Amino acid sequence: MSTTKLINIIFDFEVFPNWWCCCTRRVDTPDKISVITSDDPAAVRNLRLLIANCRLIGFNIRSYDLYILYAIVSGCSPSEVYEVSDNIIHNVSTQWTSHFGHYRWNWIDLYSDWKFGSLKMYEANQGMSIVESSVPFGKENLSPRDKMEIIEYCHADTNAALQLFHDREGYFSIHEYVSEHYNIPLQKAYQRTMQGLTAEATGVQKTPCTAAEDKRSSIYVLDYIKEMLDGVDPFAFLLEDQNEVRTFVYDGDVYKLGVGGVHSDFEQPIIVKSNENGRIFSIDVTQYYPNMLMNFDLMPRGMDEAGKRIFGDMIKAVRDLKVKVGEYEAAGNFESAKQAKSLRDKYKVLINAVSGAMRNKYSKFYDPSRIITMCAVGEFLLIAVVNDLKKQFPGTEVLQTNTDGAFLYVPNWEGFEEAVEKINKRIGFTFEVDAGKMLVQNNVNNYIFVKDNGQAKSKGSWVYPKRDRLKPASYAISHIAAFKLLLDGTPIEETVRNCTDIMDFAMCVKSGSTFERTIYKTNNQEFEVNNTNRFVVSRRGIGTLYKIKDGSAHRFPDCPDNIILINGDISEYNLKDLDIDYDFYIRYAHELIPNFICLQ
Repeated sequence: MSTTKLINIIFDFEVFPNWWCCCTRRVDTPDKISVITSDDPAAVRNLRLLIANCRLIGFNIRSYDLYILYAIVSGCSPSEVYEVSDNIIHNVSTQWTSHFGHYRWNWIDLYSDWKFGSLKMYEANQGMSIVESSVPFGKENLSPRDKMEIIEYCHADTNAALQLFHDREGYFSIHEYVSEHYNIPLQKAYQRTMQGLTAEATGVQKTPCTAAEDKRSSIYVLDYIKEMLDGVDPFAFLLEDQNEVRTFVYDGDVYKLGVGGVHSDFEQPIIVKSNENGRIFSIDVTQYYPNMLMNFDLMPRGMDEAGKRIFGDMIKAVRDLKVKVGEYEAAGNFESAKQAKSLRDKYKVLINAVSGAMRNKYSKFYDPSRIITMCAVGEFLLIAVVNDLKKQFPGTEVLQTNTDGAFLYVPNWEGFEEAVEKINKRIGFTFEVDAGKMLVQNNVNNYIFVKDNGQAKSKGSWVYPKRDRLKPASYAISHIAAFKLLLDGTPIEETVRNCTDIMDFAMCVKSGSTFERTIYKTNNQEFEVNNTNRFVVSRRGIGTLYKIKDGSAHRFPDCPDNIILINGDISEYNLKDLDIDYDFYIRYAHELIPNFICLQ
């Protein structure tokens, strides 16, 4: 194998019954594209050169393209390669779909830890063309024109994968950092999810012992919890069923306990503003779950003392780097602050991966009884802290609790931050305090919190200040308009009618794999369309979208009768020609806003 530096190559396969192609695009020179096809007598040799000299980058390649590549370089004919492809698609296990031969190659799968759907959905959200190739899948006798169209389509996917690679550079930089600082081969690091990467860094091994155990002696906050909550024992509330939710009522507040944490809020949406009678405070625990694992000796039993020290150092790095960021910013050294924040965020991702992995039976961290214990104790510790503050500041109202923090409305708030600091010292955790001007809360997972400095934080998909282009587009302008109205009173009509970004009006949808096809249906006609579609609501629109399953049509949610598909490159369209139905988006925004109770 060549000892020269590997070339980062985006690659993608298209496979047909008697022909295949592999399109490539260099990361450093994106316009440099090439294609290898089964028509080329030197195809196998050229693919082997790619394997030897390149780092192969693509979307979902771990589950498809690498198997195809392995089959080809192992001598499979085009028809045999197609059979491998068909088996992969239909989850048929064979020698070609269940091996690990490609793990010795150098590659990066862009699908690793990706949460936002297929590559086609990513393309839809970026405004790229999502028009499918007109060549039917499974066509046996391809014409030269067919092959040219397939290659062009394949190159479009490599272009999308290249953009996604750049969007995910921060994610893969964590792999590079761990490789360098924890002596892990880079390719091995790239092949790991974030849970697996933390496992490599800490050296954890899967333990056969996951039975329940009595950890009361190491959980030093039990006496504090009992003192604040009249003797309650968290161990009486261990939840093993993922779907189980139990209720705990204390001092008039109703808390819902689940495997993901404690939640409470008002039964109705609320708007609360700070005034002379009281102030809103957010209290939030820094790295709650990782610190509980360490402080209560609840790390997975497969982690030795050296691994625990590494994990503890990661937690300390997050804490220390946060201080550094503040110091750099105060000194006006914003470049150093940016670098420190980037490193801090790397460690945060690594340590936060552990608690979730402890429920994953395939993970080396798997230790469900310990994570169940940690969740129960963490839930009641948060409730205890909230009620400690309620006792110190009579009249305090709990606006919500959510896993690792709470919002409180506190009258006579003088000394509140000092009281929180005393609690921190007693329990060995750091609750950070932010005072706020306003809380607009739809529910526990959807709210706007405006801090004293005017900074607005929104949580959830309810309303938000701008579209996240990695997430599926969903009438963003309506959510943005509702956010602005709630934040500063900007009229919804003004925000909607002044918007000039077509993607803010777009909705991107996909029919799942269990559906047979997707149709665009008008009053008297229907047309089969892509599985993935992008559309806007228009005064010129005359139809809507349905997905078909077992002969029955299922309408896409929030899809009215007057949509226009815009599946071509978004630059091909303009707002004037689309004749946007502004009234629809205005109504949609108003419907997002519930009937609020103004508490103060």
